[in-house]
Amino acid sequence: MRRPCMQRLNSYREKSRLSGRPGKGETESTGVSSLNIDHIGIVVPSLEEAIERWGKVFGYTPYTQKVKNTRQKVYVVFLQKEGSLPVKLLEPVDETSPVYRFARRGGGLHHICFKCENLKKELARMEEFGLRILTPPEPGEAFANEDIAFVFAGQGLNIELIDTDKRAGVVDQETEREK
Repeated sequence: MRRPCMQRLNSYREKSRLSGRPGKGETESTGVSSLNIDHIGIVVPSLEEAIERWGKVFGYTPYTQKVKNTRQKVYVVFLQKEGSLPVKLLEPVDETSPVYRFARRGGGLHHICFKCENLKKELARMEEFGLRILTPPEPGEAFANEDIAFVFAGQGLNIELIDTDKRAGVVDQETEREK
């Protein structure tokens, strides 16, 4: 016997197909389905202390060396853990960094990064939705100088967009395990 909620869902899907609108769990061909979370960015007052804490408390290990991002004026280290999203730790280089005051207050969640298929097309799509471009495409040292961009999504949320898998300063995991 079919459950009433499944009958309603299937009815909704059928009506959506007939109307040309996407049903629940479906997307239009707008590129939305190509957006996937790549990592979360956390501002910290000290990379060394944060790396140690994330390792001891959450089991994360660095998979990149410390990289200096001259445009954003931050030092960056990526952390990883089997079966979990990567974490990018950001420490301000000095008091001129855009995240300096945030780090002085203890830091915290700075952004969610989405990987897309085409950075410029995705930025244009987000502008159509009224999102504000904070940083247009520019090379990001942490991403081996591939272009990155930042968007303000509202509700206090910064979005980083990338269209690359490259990372600078990747640590040789075998060598690290032997130490």
